[in-house]
Amino acid sequence: MNKKIAFLLKIYGTVQGVGFRPKIYNLAKKHELTGFVLNTSYGVEITIEGLNQNIKRFIFQLKKQNIDRFEIVSVLPKKYKKFLIKKSLKNKNIISDFPADIALCSECKKELLSSQDRRHYYPFINCTQCGPRYSIVKKLPYDRKNTVMNNFKMCPKCSDEYTNISDRRFHAQPNACERCGPKVKLLATKNNKTYYTDKSLQKTAQMLDTGKIVAIKSIGGYHLACDAYNTKTILNLRKLKNRDKKPFALMAKDINTARKLVNITKWEEKELTSSIAPIILLRKNQNINPIFNEYIAKNNNYLGIMLPYTPIHYILFDLLKTDVLIMTSANKNDEPIIYTENKILKEFSKTIEGILSNDRAIHNPVDDSIVLFFDKDKKIIIRRSRGFVPNPINMEIEKNILAIGSDLKNSFCLTRQNSAYLSPYCGDMIYYDNINFLEQTMNKMTDFLDVKSNKIVCDLHPQYNTTIFAKKRFKNVTHVQHHYAHIASVIAENNIKNNVIGFAFDGTGFGYDNNIWGSECILFKNNTIKRLSHFEYFDLLGGDIATKEIWRLAVSIFQKYNKLNLLPNHIKKEKLYNAIVSISNSNIKHMKVCSVGRFIDAMACIIGLSNYCEYEGQTAIHLESLLIKNKYTSYPFDIKIEKNKPAIIKFEKVVDALLNDLKNKISMERISGKIHETICQIIYKQ
Repeated sequence: MNKKIAFLLKIYGTVQGVGFRPKIYNLAKKHELTGFVLNTSYGVEITIEGLNQNIKRFIFQLKKQNIDRFEIVSVLPKKYKKFLIKKSLKNKNIISDFPADIALCSECKKELLSSQDRRHYYPFINCTQCGPRYSIVKKLPYDRKNTVMNNFKMCPKCSDEYTNISDRRFHAQPNACERCGPKVKLLATKNNKTYYTDKSLQKTAQMLDTGKIVAIKSIGGYHLACDAYNTKTILNLRKLKNRDKKPFALMAKDINTARKLVNITKWEEKELTSSIAPIILLRKNQNINPIFNEYIAKNNNYLGIMLPYTPIHYILFDLLKTDVLIMTSANKNDEPIIYTENKILKEFSKTIEGILSNDRAIHNPVDDSIVLFFDKDKKIIIRRSRGFVPNPINMEIEKNILAIGSDLKNSFCLTRQNSAYLSPYCGDMIYYDNINFLEQTMNKMTDFLDVKSNKIVCDLHPQYNTTIFAKKRFKNVTHVQHHYAHIASVIAENNIKNNVIGFAFDGTGFGYDNNIWGSECILFKNNTIKRLSHFEYFDLLGGDIATKEIWRLAVSIFQKYNKLNLLPNHIKKEKLYNAIVSISNSNIKHMKVCSVGRFIDAMACIIGLSNYCEYEGQTAIHLESLLIKNKYTSYPFDIKIEKNKPAIIKFEKVVDALLNDLKNKISMERISGKIHETICQIIYKQ
């Protein structure tokens, strides 16, 4: 009856760096079990020994610990006297997952802001439930010696916490305090004066409150920060980043401050205050301060809001008078986020007033994640980076694949043993530094995961820098059409088994006919892929420049239908108008495009919103901002059907009806609604 039995449990997934072993220790003690737990190459290994009913209770509670997968094997009892946490096993074949960075927890926040606590205002406070993970790890398993914190020797008090099984900092790898851990410093660039520890934080807050721009080092890189209510400073920041209209992300002091700016549902609040703490796109309040409409996110219904997620953020807001900061990535022209002191000094020391840095190195830079909710609780991850990376997505996949990604908004993907690991956001690959960043990050993640990819995949576009990089770096590269990949990723992520019809409405994607796609209705059936329909083609006059000078798209469409005489005057006034018309009338062969993105750009230009597009999606965002809650009719359109060819959506009637609405001075809100409803009807009627 009292005979003891023993089991070996192998736990797979993200179970290192999240306080898992202390939980197991306390669980084993609670159920009077002996044995040990340790980190391994695949995750965590547990040997438990005790009475049958106690082991059953242990395993029942273990299953509640959000474990991806585990194996249980019966073994012979060895009569262990107690339960121990052992040192990690050394193994070259690493298949465990490594944890994402975690926002500051409530307990650490309470200690941070308590004047009675020994870590009061210490900018690197953390425990097993929060703090840096992915950004500081060099290799697995996730132990202190394998992180950048190996450079800091713990003082006796921190060491006691680290080795005390009942302490919440037991084996918290970044554990430190003011006495033994990393330190902050502020360089005041105008007078070249350096401030340290508390003075650096106080001076930073003073700079921000007096309209200065300061670079602040966070978990994954530097941000450029300034007071969100200071219009002069905001304009200086726009000039500094060469960012005339693109929205800035904001950091609000707390959830109540955020509510003054935007509407927040319970699902959005839960995500904002979660351990991931991403930027969330939230709908503006109607009575919002005009500054946010005019200078931060113009012609946009949304603001990108995040809450403090590091100790430094909380300390600064405790010292600041302002309660909202612009917190934008410290980079230029969509280059990678800057994460080293040398680079931030080189790029910004002459143009900003202060640089708040520290001596805890960032080994793996990672930008902020961006999330959007729709239909109440439905979440879309727009940019999957800090807090999400490197957590895997589980799916059924046979081979180890490296997918390089596209040129714009790049992230690459590695697969291993039915898991897909997406990289942090790498930026636009039109910049050389971003290609280097992609390669460095790819090498690190490949080493972390100890995976050798036996299939390399890149975009079909022959001139993408990612395509060129893939062909130079690897042999036997497989090319995949951009929009086929879009639909396939949705199928894989949702583990859809049946046949699928998908719509890929996009801005750019090189097609098999050597034209630019982006309006595809695609059928996935019985391991075959078929393009069922698309918008009709029109010329991309001047090539890629037409994606910025969108009046060229309007000229192209009106020329296609022999309606140049009806083109609105604000387009005819363009300096190069006559030259572009002449080119469109010539025999010069132009790249052709059928993307919804370019169609939207052309429609927005025709109705007079703008002749130019400064950043990707600008005109679509502006057009959407005009929508009001209403029921709209659609513009008429034709669908041309030919045997054994994709159906073609023809929109000459759309243009005619649009011109008629402009002539009759129909409101922009109603026109926007009709354009959006037209796209919905195009999907519905196929």
